[in-house]
Amino acid sequence: MVQVAYNELSDINKAWLFTGADAWAFPHNDPDQAIDFSGFPSNSTFVLDQYIDLINNSTLGLYFQITATILSGTPSAWSSLSSNAGSISPAGGTLAFLWQPKRTCPTSRVLETLRVKVAAYSDVSYSVLYGEDSIDFTYHFFSHSSGGVKDFTDFEEGSWEGWAQTSGFGTITIQYAYSGSSSVKMFKSGVNNYTVDSSGQKIPNQDHYISKTYDLSGYAHAYLVIHSTRHVAGSGDEYAKILRIWTSTKDFIIRVNRASATFNPIRIAVPLPCVNDTVKIASGFNSDTSCMWIDSIIITTFSS
Repeated sequence: MVQVAYNELSDINKAWLFTGADAWAFPHNDPDQAIDFSGFPSNSTFVLDQYIDLINNSTLGLYFQITATILSGTPSAWSSLSSNAGSISPAGGTLAFLWQPKRTCPTSRVLETLRVKVAAYSDVSYSVLYGEDSIDFTYHFFSHSSGGVKDFTDFEEGSWEGWAQTSGFGTITIQYAYSGSSSVKMFKSGVNNYTVDSSGQKIPNQDHYISKTYDLSGYAHAYLVIHSTRHVAGSGDEYAKILRIWTSTKDFIIRVNRASATFNPIRIAVPLPCVNDTVKIASGFNSDTSCMWIDSIIITTFSS
């Protein structure tokens, strides 16, 4: 499978895994993932949620299985790498399957790569293979507390601190902050900032965002860390759980769990290209009660 950035794919083939001529899978997350473990106890275990849309357009009932092989890293630190998704009806049957591999918390920065295979079988015992394909996921485990601080923005000055905004988008407000008092409300009045792509996922548009340019040339690795929270709204506001973070070469669609209380913090991290580039951040929204607030933004760097 050819692996390219999300924004380089057409609307009908974004990161799809073809397991057969008429059966395929769509992983929701970008295959380049970052996990910031700053502040987590060393005995923590991360559950790395990965939703995979499974589609069966064949004339047979198919049974899907997800397995992973560790290409680089510490095999003993990983668990729950294999899951049977069960049967999916023929002629257009679909399933949004939650695959949840687990990894114990590292003590230092590490990059580990897993080859994730999606296989379809025509029998309940998973013995008659119909088709299979695979994609490599690279997990960047790091602590922003151990890296260099290229930028730290918490909006406590009441200003944008170098971040630009598209017209009318984003408001610095004393609301829903969990550190200090200020946060950014990712919202523009009268606008619905999301679309539904070919896989049925709701993703933020690229029309309304905040942005900042960084020169990360010369570093070996760099990461963007966002601490956000949001008002707990109704069950139909899936778009408000999504951040879109992009540069000239990467396009991350980040889905976050619903906060169980209004001020619960959510940490989001993505790897950044080590070049001179502009980072843009957008969020899905369409009402005052269904948008996300950003509390702080960190750019952390590593020389090796």
